[in-house]
Amino acid sequence: MSLYAASLTERPRGHHAKGPVLVPAGLTAVGAGGAPGGHLAYRQAAGAGHAEAVPRLVSPGRHRIGPGVGFPASRATRAAVDGVDSGVVRKDCGQVHILADRCAAPTRPARAVRR
Repeated sequence: MSLYAASLTERPRGHHAKGPVLVPAGLTAVGAGGAPGGHLAYRQAAGAGHAEAVPRLVSPGRHRIGPGVGFPASRATRAAVDGVDSGVVRKDCGQVHILADRCAAPTRPARAVRR
């Protein structure tokens, strides 16, 4: 942000060569900070979402959840896959989509705050 602000203040002062150089520098700084931040947040699940825990809870491979025709078309239904509650939707074409019923909130207990 400081590089963008510096570019914004340099242009009215007449430094037309310095102002446009600061913009790509600011973009580089944002990208350099965003890449490791995105990796930590989404790949390492460091604070953003914890949906990656679901593949560890459900064994790999196919699972029987009931007859496909037993699920109403285009309506969500509850089912359990390896003990994980899930929402099941069967489309009119016969495709079945399953979404694990897991909160993306951290699973750690809240810490007490002293006042």
